[in-house]
Amino acid sequence: MPNTWTEPADIVKVWRPLRSKENDRAQGLIEFVERAIRREWPEITTWIAYGRLSVEDVKDVVVWMVLPILAPDVDLPINARSWQDTSGSESRSVTLDSPTGPRLLTFSAWMVKVFDLAAGKVAGEDDALAMGGGFGEPGRFDRLFESEAIERRWPGGFA
Repeated sequence: MPNTWTEPADIVKVWRPLRSKENDRAQGLIEFVERAIRREWPEITTWIAYGRLSVEDVKDVVVWMVLPILAPDVDLPINARSWQDTSGSESRSVTLDSPTGPRLLTFSAWMVKVFDLAAGKVAGEDDALAMGGGFGEPGRFDRLFESEAIERRWPGGFA
C-alpha cells in the first residue's frame, strides 16, 4: 500500500534537510509506521474520510515516531522518563527504563490519545463498557439476592 499521509518533507519541517540516504530511510520508516498504525487502528481511513481525524494529526504521530529512530542522538522534545494520565478514577502511568539506547516502535500516550479521540473513546470507557455501563442492566445481579426477600422489602422490585 502506498504512503498516504506522511512524506520525508514533513520530517524536514521539524528537524533539518535530509541527506539522500536519510531520505530513503525516512521513507521506509514512514511506510513501516503507517502500516503499524493501520494494523492497530484499521478504521483510520474511515475516521479521516468522515472528518473525525485530521491527516495533520496522523502526520504528527508518524513524524514523532520516525524521528527518534532516524536521529537517535538528537535531543528531542520528548525527554520525559515517565508520565501519568488521570481521568476520574482511572489513572495510567508509564516509566521508561532508559532515555537512551535502541527504541522500539511504541506509541506514546499522546499518540494513542489522538486515535482514541477519533474512535470516540475516553479514559475509563472500556472498563465501564466491560461492566455493562456501571452496574449493568437491571436483573443482572438478581442472583445475589433472594427474589422473595426483595419483593417483601421493595414492592415492585428495584424499578
